[in-house]
Amino acid sequence: MLSSDAKTLELEKGSPFFSKTQASKSLGIGRGVIDYFLDTGKPEGVTGRYLYSIPLTEEEIKNLLLASENLQLGIKIQVWAYKAKTFELINNSPFPSVKDAANYFNVNYRTITRHLDTKLATTQNKLLVYLFKKEVDLKLIADLKKDELGVARYMRTEIWVYKVDTEGKLSLISNKPFRTKREVIREIGIHVTVLNKYLDTYQVYRDMLFYTYPCHT
Repeated sequence: MLSSDAKTLELEKGSPFFSKTQASKSLGIGRGVIDYFLDTGKPEGVTGRYLYSIPLTEEEIKNLLLASENLQLGIKIQVWAYKAKTFELINNSPFPSVKDAANYFNVNYRTITRHLDTKLATTQNKLLVYLFKKEVDLKLIADLKKDELGVARYMRTEIWVYKVDTEGKLSLISNKPFRTKREVIREIGIHVTVLNKYLDTYQVYRDMLFYTYPCHT
C-alpha cells in the first residue's frame, strides 16, 4: 500500500507498506480510516495524504498535483463556532484549524468538516452550535433565527455499525446505517456511553466498529 503527501505526492517514509496493518501502525491511523480513503483520490487527515493500493500513473500524478494547488487541508481552515441560540462566538475567536475545533468539542475532525457551512445546528459535546469556515454576517444570522425550524433542525447523525471477522473484513450490520443512536442502542444492545466511547475511534468493541460515515468493505 502506498502513502504520499497530498501537496507534493512524495512517498512517505516506509511507503509502500506490505499490508494495511503495517500502514496502520506506521501512519498512526485505524484500518477503518485506510479502508475509507484507499484508492478514492481524497486526502486523508488534516495534514493530508493520499492512500493507494497500486502505483499511480504519470497522468494520475499530474492530475492530483494540479488539484493540490486548490486543496484546502483541515490544518489551514479556520472554524467559527457559534452557540445556536445566541450566536455567541465560542471563545470569542475562531479556532485556528479544524483539528483545534475537533479537540475542543472532543470529536473526530471529520465530524467538524461534515458540519461546516451546512447552516444546520449540530450538538457537539452537549453544545448546540453552528459551524462555519468564515465569520457570519448579520443577514445570515437573521435568516437562521427566523427559520421556524431553527435550532430544532439540527443534523441527525446516521451511524454505520460494522461486524469485524477474524480476518479483519468488515460487513455492515443490517445492510444499512442506523438512523439514530437510539436505534443502535436498541438493536445492538449497548449503552449510549459505550457507543459514544467507541464512535469514530476505530477501536473494536465486541467484534464491532462504529462510525458516523460509511467505510469501504
